Amino acid sequence: MALDMVEFQKDVLDLEERCQRSRASHFIDANRWTNANWWLGVFSIVLGALGGTATASTAGGGSDALVIPFAVGFSFLAGVIGAVVSFLKPEEKASAHKRAGDGWSILADKFFKLARTDISLKQPDELSKMLDDLIAEKQRVTEASPVISQKARVGVSDKNSKDLRASTFQVGKVTGRIKQI
Repeated sequence: MALDMVEFQKDVLDLEERCQRSRASHFIDANRWTNANWWLGVFSIVLGALGGTATASTAGGGSDALVIPFAVGFSFLAGVIGAVVSFLKPEEKASAHKRAGDGWSILADKFFKLARTDISLKQPDELSKMLDDLIAEKQRVTEASPVISQKARVGVSDKNSKDLRASTFQVGKVTGRIKQI
């Protein structure tokens, strides 16, 4: 029984599209974490500067009772934002999502290349091994990737596509066709 080139390409290109969606989702999340890091940093700096300025204005002997609570409040908020940044580590999360997006991009390219392989020049066992290797690599990339936010998933899915949570990787469907040969 011959391998159906059209079905093989369709299945592998479907896997490539899923990799592209994961890639896009990770880059969306990376951008969100980068923006969060930037905004939290700016607010922390501004509040710290306001707190320091208010404190300095009272150091000259002026005992304005209204300035001291503002100085304490601004300094407190700057400290809280600094603690939030230390706890969330948005820059590390952004870097992790960028690395994951790069990994998914490389994997998508490999699936695309496999879909363009002339299967008439390859033995079915060789194609099966190539696909199994990519599936194993996909598993490694999945395990190494941070969790994608639901907002990023929805951001890359269009109206006609399935929810990314429901679109699982169907290994049996693709490998089953190859192993039937």
